[in-house]
Amino acid sequence: MMIQNMTWNGAQGFSRAPKDVFYVPYHVDWQIESLAGAGRMGTTHEERGLTWVETWLSGHMVPQYAPSASYRQLEFLLGRIPSLSHVGDFTTQAGDFGN
Repeated sequence: MMIQNMTWNGAQGFSRAPKDVFYVPYHVDWQIESLAGAGRMGTTHEERGLTWVETWLSGHMVPQYAPSASYRQLEFLLGRIPSLSHVGDFTTQAGDFGN
């Protein structure tokens, strides 16, 4: 509701409801402390220079409860991937791990 009442770049709110898939790549790391989710991890939407992401089952603790989703968002912020719906490996990982 807050975003729908917010004005940025000449218009108010989103013009359509967020529905794009937030995709996190599968990865192999056998250390138990680094296990994290992969695949469809939430919803994302980009409009007029604003990116919104909902990460399922994480609340405000995304780096702790969904570290792979946090890392994917960082890759997008740094311009390493074209969108948060991009299906592909992490940019720092080599090989195919189930994509």
